[in-house]
Amino acid sequence: MEVGVKVEAESPLTSERFFVAHAYLTFVALSPRPTAKTHLGRVLSGYQPIPVPELIPHSPMEMKRYEMADQRRQARFKQQKPNYQAIRDLMREWSQGLKTKADEVAPIKKHPGYFMVEHSSYNMDMDTEEQPEESVKDDKKGRRFSQDPRMIQQVKEKPMDSTFAEVVELVMPQHANTLSITFGGQIMAWMEICARASANRLAKAYLLTASIDSLNFIASSGVGDVVTIRSIVSRSFNSSMEVYVSVEAENLLTGETKFTNDGFFTITAVDHENIPVIIPKVVPQTQAEVDLHEGGHDRRIKRLQRRRELIHFVNSSSSSSSTAASVDA
Repeated sequence: MEVGVKVEAESPLTSERFFVAHAYLTFVALSPRPTAKTHLGRVLSGYQPIPVPELIPHSPMEMKRYEMADQRRQARFKQQKPNYQAIRDLMREWSQGLKTKADEVAPIKKHPGYFMVEHSSYNMDMDTEEQPEESVKDDKKGRRFSQDPRMIQQVKEKPMDSTFAEVVELVMPQHANTLSITFGGQIMAWMEICARASANRLAKAYLLTASIDSLNFIASSGVGDVVTIRSIVSRSFNSSMEVYVSVEAENLLTGETKFTNDGFFTITAVDHENIPVIIPKVVPQTQAEVDLHEGGHDRRIKRLQRRRELIHFVNSSSSSSSTAASVDA
């Protein structure tokens, strides 16, 4: 089944309500099989899909939503899943490199809470630094970028592998549903944490998550599994970046490791006033990185197209509701 979720916020001071986000979630109804009496039987037994009641739309708006849901379902079936195995293997190699670096001795640095800071973090000389031309405005849209001297990035570009990040989590009972399967939302939260770590390695600024794209669960993880999330900035634009995130789950009893899901996060860099910040360009080096980077342009076009369609649909729904309320009045 597909469930549409619309998020609105309300100001406690003005009682003004405004639209925040919209998403479509796909769920599968499962029923546990009878509990096996042997260990092998418990390993082989799982969960079986069960039918759900038919949903019948009535109003014109419900009919429209029903038809659009069917179109999205058919599009999911037709869409060919890109193969990102090469970049996942590369990130796994980087992960082994991080384990090697863990044995190295890290330098001890002064903590500002215990030692007097000899120099101010933000020197007055920074006011005289030359601002990049892009920070004034974007020629195409007249978009304003941050002119905060603290937000000026120290480098213009960075290699893609320098943005690699990894997060490891143990699935506990509070992370799972009644079938001991990890909540999809929990996996998404861990993915976002990892994605933001990669984004911060590219841009030294405040970060806002703008969208999540192409997130499909291939396999599930459960209580007791170790979940490893790896991320890398796959493409950067003026003030936003696309971050590729992959997830693996390891069963500590059997040692089996499986790929569970992946997805793309769009993250925007801003200053303390929420003004976009010009960020460095990410530079691919290996063939796997190049392939991932080149696909970023098409993925961005599709995201923007879906965004326009969603905004148009939300606006049309709001207009229909307002018209109906006026007629009833």
